[in-house]
Amino acid sequence: SVVPVRHAPAADPPAGDVGTNAQQAACPAAAAAAAPSVTGSYSFEQPVVVVAPSSAAGGSVRGIFTLPVPALSAECVDLQQVGMLSRLPASLKEPSSTCQHTITSSAALTSLCNDTNSPLSPTYYSSLQFPPNPASAALKAINVMALSAVNSSTGDSTALDPVADLAAPTPVAGPPVGCSGVVLEAHFLLRHGVATSTANGTSTNGLQLTASRVDLVIGDVAMPAAGALVLQQKFSVRWANTTAPDYVLLPLSGAPGYLPGFPLLAGLAETATAGDGSIKKAVARFTAGLTLPGAAAAGRYSGSPDGGISLGFGYNTSSSCSIGFTRAQLKAYCTANDPTQTISSLLGGWLTQLTSEQVMLGTWGNSDPTNINQWVTLKSSNWPPTADLEWVEATGTCNNLVTGFSFNILTGVAWAEGNLQSKVLYGQLCFTYGSWTYNDMVGANLQSFQLHFTAGFMPKEQQQPTLAMKPAPPLALPLPPDLFYPFMTSGAAAPPPAGVHMLVKVALTLVVVALVWQH
Repeated sequence: SVVPVRHAPAADPPAGDVGTNAQQAACPAAAAAAAPSVTGSYSFEQPVVVVAPSSAAGGSVRGIFTLPVPALSAECVDLQQVGMLSRLPASLKEPSSTCQHTITSSAALTSLCNDTNSPLSPTYYSSLQFPPNPASAALKAINVMALSAVNSSTGDSTALDPVADLAAPTPVAGPPVGCSGVVLEAHFLLRHGVATSTANGTSTNGLQLTASRVDLVIGDVAMPAAGALVLQQKFSVRWANTTAPDYVLLPLSGAPGYLPGFPLLAGLAETATAGDGSIKKAVARFTAGLTLPGAAAAGRYSGSPDGGISLGFGYNTSSSCSIGFTRAQLKAYCTANDPTQTISSLLGGWLTQLTSEQVMLGTWGNSDPTNINQWVTLKSSNWPPTADLEWVEATGTCNNLVTGFSFNILTGVAWAEGNLQSKVLYGQLCFTYGSWTYNDMVGANLQSFQLHFTAGFMPKEQQQPTLAMKPAPPLALPLPPDLFYPFMTSGAAAPPPAGVHMLVKVALTLVVVALVWQH
């Protein structure tokens, strides 16, 4: 038992405008706004200066580096200033910031497509120039390090030459009216370092912008048959020291255990032969981690390994998208008896990577992509389909279709109880099968049929760690075997001899002292 300790009662402070209550809750004095200054070095979160092309200025304009962000709506109508060493988006759980352009007419799309200085044009981003500091007249051109094109129909990504293939968008007369080569994603990496610069005759040893690069993803867009075109764009800004190697620049999700809600690390297993003939294995990480296919405008499919909906560790997630069929199209698809056609056309090469078990999951939140032992294979089951497609004319139903899949992620914890670290133990891809039925009451119109995708995190049942108790200190005096008579006796025990009560009191006193010492 623990010896109770009596504490003096705490004073009950009065409520209301009495004593020093108002003084301690007073608003802080407003800080005087600092006068804008042009210095020879950057300070933390100071707006980054850029020289960008401008159609309105008839050339280029020097100002603050800004990127479109969603504010009160999902529209790309608000601009966020990029501060020195400030990440975009601010949350480490999000790989990029997404906003959308709602283009209401073919004329508006053509006008944007013809403007080489609009945020939709790759040449706009390739023309950006950054001075090392706000006071510098010298400019450093940005480097377009990666350029890839996404097929809007399949979601497949094709790597392009960032120099030879970089061009302004091309209008498509149609029908439908469209634009080819539009920027869908722009991901910036700005490098910084400490260097000496001179401004206004004064030498300054401070923070400088040393280099900049951007990775662009382009694609083709077209006006829908009815309604407006919703064009989504993704942006991100990351920072790295001048000397940091590229392979460490992808964000991590824990150290070492995963943090809840942070991206589930994933990538493709790759093998290469070293100069000495040995085989080296590594993982090419997906930028956004493991993702679920997502829906774009009108609920249609949009997804790829680096697109779709990013999975946060420990957060069960679901998504859905649709594909359109008339009754005749659904029947023709079903009677062609190709169960993999729809899912293959939607996922493209990603389906092959998933079903051939090329996708790896990071065991830890900081799994090293160069160490294959820190990754586990995402296993695939019930693929390919074994049952033929079946068309039921009377009800307009196609049976045995692939209607989606689920990621089942088994997680566990390791290390001491006071410092539990979450990890991935196993990953399983499970395909789901079902039926699509055409509603004849609607008529011969195009109808939407749903595909559903889920991800579930299942904690492994683990035994609680055994508590290590501190051993009790030895007693100075040996105790007789019948110390606790008559509460504990043995068959041969005799009644306690005279004077044992005094010995019991002494022993109990020693026990209490030992317990107090232990606590």
